[in-house]
Amino acid sequence: MLVKSLTLIILVLLISCSLHSQNKSKSPETVEPISYCELFQHPDQYPLGHEVRIKATWTHGFEWSYLSLRDCLNQPKAWVEFVDDDKLCGASKANLKKMTQGFDNKADVTVVGELHDGGGYGHMGAYRYKFTVTCLESYKKIPVGTP
Repeated sequence: MLVKSLTLIILVLLISCSLHSQNKSKSPETVEPISYCELFQHPDQYPLGHEVRIKATWTHGFEWSYLSLRDCLNQPKAWVEFVDDDKLCGASKANLKKMTQGFDNKADVTVVGELHDGGGYGHMGAYRYKFTVTCLESYKKIPVGTP
């Protein structure tokens, strides 16, 4: 009788866990990306430290690496950092190979990651925000002179 009761309890727990995982909200990769501007225009919808999927412009070069977007140049820039290579999604590695080396580079990107506020990020601590990238889904080089 004890074995049957334990088996029943385990079965109920497994079914419960399975149902719970099916009811979780969509992962950022399955959600339409928001614009970089929306992160700052609607902070209540996109709280700091929560994973988001965004479209932005990534400027990177000698001593800078930051996100912005030409539709909202009045919004703060966010320093870009990547998680360790073994934690990056598969698409990141292929897209990072598209990057050119040099003094100044710019690309339209779709990234998944988390925005953090704390100040002191980047070169000489010049950035208030940091965006930690877990997935660089797309990378399309654009002319450096593009705002």
